[in-house]
Amino acid sequence: MEFGMRRPQTSRRDPSPEITIRLKPSEVESYVEAVQTFADSERQALGFFPPRAYEDAALQGNLWVAVVKTDRGEEYAGHLYFGGGFPRLRIFQIAVKEAWRRYGLGSILLRRLIQEAASWNYMSISARVADDLNANAFWDHHRFEIVDTRPGGTTSNRHILVRQRQLNTPTLFDMLDSAKSPTDHDLRLAERLYEKSPVYAFDINVLMDLIKKRPRAADVSRIISASFANSIRLFVAPEFIAELSEAGKEKEDDPILGIAETLPQFPNLPDPELRRLTAELAKLVFPVRARQQRLRPRDLSDLRHLATAAYNRAAGFITSDKAILKRRAVLLHKFSVDVVGVSEFAEWLVPPEWIDREHRAHNYLGESSIEAVEVREADRGQNEAFFASIDVPVEEQQNALAEGHRGSPRRRLAVLGDARTIAYASWPAPQKVTPKVDVFVYVDESAPAAESALDCLFSSRMKDSSS
Repeated sequence: MEFGMRRPQTSRRDPSPEITIRLKPSEVESYVEAVQTFADSERQALGFFPPRAYEDAALQGNLWVAVVKTDRGEEYAGHLYFGGGFPRLRIFQIAVKEAWRRYGLGSILLRRLIQEAASWNYMSISARVADDLNANAFWDHHRFEIVDTRPGGTTSNRHILVRQRQLNTPTLFDMLDSAKSPTDHDLRLAERLYEKSPVYAFDINVLMDLIKKRPRAADVSRIISASFANSIRLFVAPEFIAELSEAGKEKEDDPILGIAETLPQFPNLPDPELRRLTAELAKLVFPVRARQQRLRPRDLSDLRHLATAAYNRAAGFITSDKAILKRRAVLLHKFSVDVVGVSEFAEWLVPPEWIDREHRAHNYLGESSIEAVEVREADRGQNEAFFASIDVPVEEQQNALAEGHRGSPRRRLAVLGDARTIAYASWPAPQKVTPKVDVFVYVDESAPAAESALDCLFSSRMKDSSS
């Protein structure tokens, strides 16, 4: 998403205002409409996000708002909208209203995020900035280096600069040098990586979004498609089926219940464990009603969903429930369950763009050169001939040449030397939820440029995975 901040037309400066940064979801909620209105007015610089994106970001603590005290009370002055999957954080928008520019609000927001991201053990923060915006000076000042350039919209004739700042997060090697015991430093990586595709639980409202064609229906459809492609595994709690059974008990043949009963289901929790977890979660998610012992049936049902996900060590819980989303950070810390909104999770599943001209590379070796090009279906014959020349079995060729599907395309890259294929690699397009990928790599070892060809392929693979 291209974005930035425009410079004001004047350098006149009044006395510094009293600035407060609102971070908590409960403090940010009332400013969401102001954020959206201002962002829409600066769409050329900030890009476009639908209203629910700001709502979800606010609930999950991913939208921070800068406010200033005026004679009329607190006034929205700017915001920072961020997200991304561990260990790489991404800034989607940082913006300050013109009346409050030149007071350092953007820098205050960004420095706070850098500080917090390092404490959360993130390795880097990235942002995408249009090359024609004055905001590039801001990013240079904060040491966000240009690591890639991408084409902008066809009508704008601009380029998007991918900027990145590495954080001062301890590496594994640093930690090994300073650790006195194996548990001295814990990056919690084991809790975030999975041998199989990660398991996500979801509540009944997510399914109803799709069935009733609510605004988030397209996002739910993308999530279910990812499940069919084995990028993730979706499970429901027994409570999910119980809710639908209760709601449809007067219907002889409830099609929604029929669909739900085909979904993978977590086993029932032992009753003592379910009661313990539900009580513990109630104090975090519904503290006032839990303290007053006034939990509603809807609250208890939500808590049983969440307890089941925590007990079964699910990677995350997909929901649109505001009370649960507000407690995302503490639920991740205490139960290692990442509570995520429907729209944000759907965005995680979108592979980054793969643009042919970005991935071309030339390495000159004396009188010869190599070139890396994206493989098209029309090139299949040439690559099959390459596989045959290095004795790759036909079945393996088919897997290596597979182009994937719309929701999970495969990257396919060939390295040419003297107009013939000398190396080839393919891998699934990266997604933030994908724990690991299988990469096919082949090279003609007799080719003089074989080593450089492998360097080129591995460089493209690493660049793609960090995009």
